[in-house]
Amino acid sequence: MLDQGDWARTQGLRSFAIGRSIVWRALKGVPADLAWRHAQLRLAYLPALRARLFNEWLLFLVTARGLGLVSLAGTAIVRNRGAVFGQDALVMPTLVASLVTMCGMFLLVRIRTRPIGALWIAVGAPVIATTGIELLARSTTLLLYASRTTSAWGTAEAMIAVSLVVFYLAAAVWWMPERRTVVAR
Repeated sequence: MLDQGDWARTQGLRSFAIGRSIVWRALKGVPADLAWRHAQLRLAYLPALRARLFNEWLLFLVTARGLGLVSLAGTAIVRNRGAVFGQDALVMPTLVASLVTMCGMFLLVRIRTRPIGALWIAVGAPVIATTGIELLARSTTLLLYASRTTSAWGTAEAMIAVSLVVFYLAAAVWWMPERRTVVAR
């Protein structure tokens, strides 16, 4: 600022005009400085923001799929007319897998227990995907017809089960404590 003042004095400007010019330049520079600072902070915090948004979406997807699995299992058991202790051998594994999945969903509530919860759901998900769908197919005409006439029905069930296990294992790895500290930096 001394350079501007020295230059203005050599040009014969009065000190009031010099002061006003310096203040005006400073005021015009404030928005530019603030915009620069905002851009720097945004670049610094963008990876952490992206990780946090991904974490929230992942929690939503894990919870929504878990609810879908529990709903599928419940529907399959109820449509089987409540034969829990009797005729159908697929009812009990479906019921147990549904309970394991619900326990895993309760573990998702706390950040520290999310990896364990995702692993619990990874245990229950393939059982529900195979036995639950098969159980539901026995009580639904369209699914029964599709399961009996489609040659790739078992392959499709296995692919669904494997994709669910991979999804929940990936969520568990993402939520591991070591991973959380790396993302937070």
